[in-house]
Amino acid sequence: MTLTLLWGVRKVEILSLRWENVDLSGGSVRFDATKNGRIHVIPITSHVQHILERRKKERDSTDANCPWVFPSPQAGFDSHLTEPRKTVTRVEEASGCKFSIHDLRRTFGTLLNEMGVSEYTVKKALNHAPNDTASRHYLQPRLKELRPIYQKLEDKILIEAGVMKEEPAETVVIDANLYAELMALKTTMAVAGIA
Repeated sequence: MTLTLLWGVRKVEILSLRWENVDLSGGSVRFDATKNGRIHVIPITSHVQHILERRKKERDSTDANCPWVFPSPQAGFDSHLTEPRKTVTRVEEASGCKFSIHDLRRTFGTLLNEMGVSEYTVKKALNHAPNDTASRHYLQPRLKELRPIYQKLEDKILIEAGVMKEEPAETVVIDANLYAELMALKTTMAVAGIA
């Protein structure tokens, strides 16, 4: 469920994820079997990297040939999970809040929107099919452009959940001479009408 919230993917897409589509060294995950039939590539962020590395280590220690990131123990690891009912029930009991896996996808989109991410990028992150020619053919954000957005969202969620502490802003110390130079520059710019 954590990855659904951090990636915004549909339940069936996350549960059927195969290890062959996870590139830990390259930092990306590819979803081939999506609702709209479009391949969806997502950057791997720092917390997600730890989750996937831990799952891979667990898989390698039990059945290194299992192709699923989320195998089904009931199916003898020959299939993937289809419904994480026990996990949802535990979270609902602990939080006192009813929800569906799809609610995590909605939360993902809402948080991106609240962060000021463009509507186009939110649609792209949710793998919604573009509805105009320019978006379908010309506007394609690159993985390197999406990575900081996903990382910022991950950090926000982890801080709000109490999993991670917010880093204080870095303090910059300048000496008196540099301060005097900055003030002189500010005055010069004001006189010149630049500032």
